[in-house]
Order: sequence, then structure tokens, then C-alpha cells
Amino acid sequence: MAAIDPQSLNALFVPLHRSLLQYLGECSPWTAEDSHQGETLAAVRDIVTKQKQDETLVADTLLESGWVIDCGGYSTTFTDLHYVSLKYLLKQVVLSQTNIVKAFETAAQKYPDTIILQTVANNEREILNTARVLAAPQPPVVAAT
Repeated sequence: MAAIDPQSLNALFVPLHRSLLQYLGECSPWTAEDSHQGETLAAVRDIVTKQKQDETLVADTLLESGWVIDCGGYSTTFTDLHYVSLKYLLKQVVLSQTNIVKAFETAAQKYPDTIILQTVANNEREILNTARVLAAPQPPVVAAT
């Protein structure tokens, strides 16, 4: 089996580097001033950081091969998400993460000798699972009487 070529790895890097999560890392979503949304936003920042580690791992691999990285650009559809609820935004993150996981899983199956692909697929699957938990409906808050 052959290892993945730098051009194909760069093609995986772009959606990771310019993911909705990374976009959220650069612009804060609107949230209400309650403790639950604050906790959720902190958890989102945590998974943004975890994804950034995967991004760095892929970028370092590309640079070690001598490849000049094409960083791509953010989707223009992300700008439509500036004034949506955090709940809605998290559903979009789940969709975005699902695509990233599928792409890395497919590549890991095609290039089993490239260990980084399975590593990133596993890490991104954990991020997806966290995003799913964060996006899950929360029980209503009942005020104490």
C-alpha cells in the first residue's frame, strides 16, 4: 500500500483548517448571559483547540514533505451564522464535523500506511461526539419558587 501523497493530504487539510469550528474560534457566536450557554461556549472553545491540534499535525506532516500548504478559505455560508442561536449553530457544527470525519475515515481506509489519517479520524470523531452532546436538547430550566 502507498502512503497518501501531499496533494491529497492538503485536500484533507483545507476543510479541517477552514472548518466551522475553526471559524468559531475566530469569531464568537452570540450567546445569552446565562451559565449554561457560558459552559457550552467554553466546551466549544475546547473542541476548537483540539481540532487545531489535528490541524497542526497535518500541517507539520505536509511541511516535512516539502509541500507548500494551500490553506484555502472559509466558506462564505459561515457568515450567515453570525446571529443564530448557539443551539442552531451546534447543529451546524455536527454536520460540518460529520463531513470531516467521513473524509478522514475514507482516506484512512484508502491509505492504511499513513497513520496520521487514522489518528486524525479518531480525534475528529471524539470532537464530533462532543459536539453531538452539546447540540442535544437540554431540559428546561425551572426557576426555584
